Amino acid sequence: METKKIIFDFGNVLIRIDEERTRQAFNELGADPSLEEQTELFQKLDKGQLTTAAFLEELRPYFPSFVLRRSLLEAWNALLLEIPESSLDLLGSLARKTELLLLSNTSRPHIRRIAEEAGPYTWNRFQKSFTHLYYSFDLGCRKPEKKVYEKVMKAQGWSSGSCILVDDRMENLEMAEKMGWTAVHFALDKGGDHKLLERELIGLL
Repeated sequence: METKKIIFDFGNVLIRIDEERTRQAFNELGADPSLEEQTELFQKLDKGQLTTAAFLEELRPYFPSFVLRRSLLEAWNALLLEIPESSLDLLGSLARKTELLLLSNTSRPHIRRIAEEAGPYTWNRFQKSFTHLYYSFDLGCRKPEKKVYEKVMKAQGWSSGSCILVDDRMENLEMAEKMGWTAVHFALDKGGDHKLLERELIGLL
């Protein structure tokens, strides 16, 4: 029987986020309403196809000319909240039972800000729980693209039957199931409880 491994999403699973805070921050800077439609721009940053500086330059036309790049960066990072202690406890417990991975659609400025806000002790404690941290900006692709799941399995030498994905987005979980992974839905903004999640995951191992 295969040993199960757990692959965690980051945002809204292990760290609290509030996307409305970024939307509001952009609006306070005078964002053009058409910015809401620029999904491709944000996804290019997530996929590592834009540097932070290039991303901010592409954002500038959607704002009044006096808005500074650092203000745009602050607004982009506004959605990030804290890594709860319950996340660290969950990871510490599960890491003693099986291998853990992080697989996140995210951008370099977000990870940089999370690390700064968490501080060296908490951030090191967080990272040490994982065998590997996979970020979309390093992979060059985002969930739910099929190649994300394929890249992780190939890099780790894992079969699909050994993978458990914990994610807050149904489209990511649906693709995981198509790939033969076990899918577990969990969302902090829907009242998700890490203690209950721990019990569920231990039951799947």
